[in-house]
Amino acid sequence: MRQLMKNYPEILRYLTVTVILAWTFGVGTSFAQGQVQSVTQAPPSTTPSDIAAEQAPLSREEILALFQREAKAAYQMHREACQGLPTDEQAVCLAKARLQFDEDMRYAQRRADQGY
Repeated sequence: MRQLMKNYPEILRYLTVTVILAWTFGVGTSFAQGQVQSVTQAPPSTTPSDIAAEQAPLSREEILALFQREAKAAYQMHREACQGLPTDEQAVCLAKARLQFDEDMRYAQRRADQGY
């Protein structure tokens, strides 16, 4: 359990980055689902205005909301992971979770300011 807790921030950071990259590049469905949809649906419109609308960049507020939502979910997971620990270890675990959350929120601000 302690080994898992030591690697937990790294695992969480990896998963968060993976989810964000998948969301950013539009990997929302599995390959099989995409194949089924392509067979059952008519091809999408490819007019320039449709393509531009699909590729519209996210606003600062949307980016900030996305990263904040991820940070809050990660913080909740950290807190849940701390629940089974003895009192003294739990206090340390919760403090580390809060520090990571604060860092993630600052990161969310930086990413939103950068526009991605």
